[in-house]
Amino acid sequence: MGIVNKVLRLKHKQELFLPNYNDKLQLRDGESFHIVNDVVYMSGHPLPGPMQKGMYDWLNKNPQLFVEDTRNF
Repeated sequence: MGIVNKVLRLKHKQELFLPNYNDKLQLRDGESFHIVNDVVYMSGHPLPGPMQKGMYDWLNKNPQLFVEDTRNF
């Protein structure tokens, strides 16, 4: 099984090109990503299907770009 629940916050802005997605993504400082059962969410919404694998892989391969911000209540 992969990631069940994790929140990552981007340390610095990034430009990102994802496979299967034609536009360049402009990500801002502090942008947060919530991963629930291997599905990536931004702003409370799941990313479109074509972006999921590319974003999930990028998040996992670049941990130095993020601060983990997972909270347990």
